[in-house]
Amino acid sequence: PQRKSPRLNAYDYAQSGAYFVTICTHLRQCRFGYIVNEQMRYSALGEIAASCWLALPDHFSTIELDLWVVMPNHVHGIVVLHEDGSARLTEVIGNYKAAVTRAWQRSTGGMGQGRGGIYPAPTNDPARIWQRNFHDHIIRNERALNQIRQYILANPTRWSTDSYYRA
Repeated sequence: PQRKSPRLNAYDYAQSGAYFVTICTHLRQCRFGYIVNEQMRYSALGEIAASCWLALPDHFSTIELDLWVVMPNHVHGIVVLHEDGSARLTEVIGNYKAAVTRAWQRSTGGMGQGRGGIYPAPTNDPARIWQRNFHDHIIRNERALNQIRQYILANPTRWSTDSYYRA
């Protein structure tokens, strides 16, 4: 059976605009760290996920990053594409996921176990970090942008009630 794409069929994801993305870990495993006192504490892999996110504009000069957060098992971020056709959202997110995976494999010698074995991957495939695909929401106006910013800022404080929460 063919998997259904979460992208809108008639929408051009290379056109200028702001997009809210959510990228989940494989099986929603908490591999990026944990929440303590409503603050995110990164694992070694979480540090890599954050640094690779911040590096995206170095690879795509026509994008801008707005608010973002790395959570224990997912990443939320607002990506702004500035020039029609210069970068597709799927290309940006695919590049990000690949960069995190490459950096993690380099840091672990390809085994995916992490420094000190504190955050071993709870799967038969420790190199598999990401869930297939990602979720996106097209931000259509300033009001929606501000609501999403508030959601991102509050995400660590609401972790135990988050739909992505895993104990």
